[in-house]
Order: sequence, then C-alpha cells, then structure tokens
Amino acid sequence: MTEADAVAVFEAGWNEQALYDAVSVCALFNFMNRLVDGLGIAAGPDYFALSGRRLVEGGYAGLKNRLDEAH
Repeated sequence: MTEADAVAVFEAGWNEQALYDAVSVCALFNFMNRLVDGLGIAAGPDYFALSGRRLVEGGYAGLKNRLDEAH
C-alpha cells in the first residue's frame, strides 16, 4: 500500500479508522494464510464447499459464533 492508495481511500469517503480496520483485516488474513501454509495444512474441495456455504448463510459473524461454541 502506498500513500496514493490511502489518499484514494480517503477521497472515496473512508476515514482513517476505516482504513486502519481494512488494513488490519488484510494483515490478519495474510498472517493466517502463511501460518496454514507453513504448517502444511491442506483442505479438499469438500471443505471449501462447506466453508463457502457457511459464509453465505452466516457471514463471518457465524464463524465467530462457531468458534465461541467450540470453547
């Protein structure tokens, strides 16, 4: 991300907190993907289909709820 990217985001009406939140989410997903790759974790097409349906039905809040139930 460059300063020009940030300027474009602000010109689109986002504030600094929204940009911070978006960058944080992207960084977290990047970290998680690298962790999964580094540990050699792999999933098959059946998992991706199931995961996709869960996201459609409950969004990421649904995933959070599932994680809360697991603990």
